This record gives sequence, structure tokens and C-alpha cells, in this order.
Amino acid sequence: MRTGNHRFAILVEESVLYYRLGTVETMAEQLEHLRDAMALPAVLLGVIPFTPQRTMWPMETFNIFDDAEAGVELLSAQVTVTAPGQVSDPPCQIGLHR
Repeated sequence: MRTGNHRFAILVEESVLYYRLGTVETMAEQLEHLRDAMALPAVLLGVIPFTPQRTMWPMETFNIFDDAEAGVELLSAQVTVTAPGQVSDPPCQIGLHR
């Protein structure tokens, strides 16, 4: 994240910032790491607030690596998408901004 010509766009749901997966110290270190990463020019962090009412819950996650490859983690498999036209917009162009 600190070297090279890379860009990282990270999108998380607000609720994950509250999950207790370790000690208070571990949680504080994780939040500090996110805060430090947000200060880097190559990192964009977006947080989906948990206050709006939901009609459905997301089950899958995805990673967009560049404009040529994306990964989708389904409940039953990991799918890598590389077909032209299926991966076209880099993360900085899909509505995730500082």
C-alpha cells in the first residue's frame, strides 16, 4: 500500500467495526490500522452505514483487483472473473470516493 502504483478501495459495513473478534487492545489496534491506512493516498475506505432499513442481506463478498480481474466469494465457491466486458471500471470509478 505504501509503494508502487497501486490503488486500494475498501468497502465495509459499519457493523464490522463493532464485531468483537479479540481483546479490546486487538480491536483498538485494528481500528488504528484502518485509520493509518486511510491517510495513505493510494487507499480509499468507504463505510456502509447500518442505519438504513434493509430489505435483503448481502451474503457474498467481492474484490476488484484492477480493470481486468475481479473475484467473487460465493457461499459455495470462489469465482474469478476475467472476461473482457465483465470487469471494466476500476474501483475509483464505481462511486467509492474519499
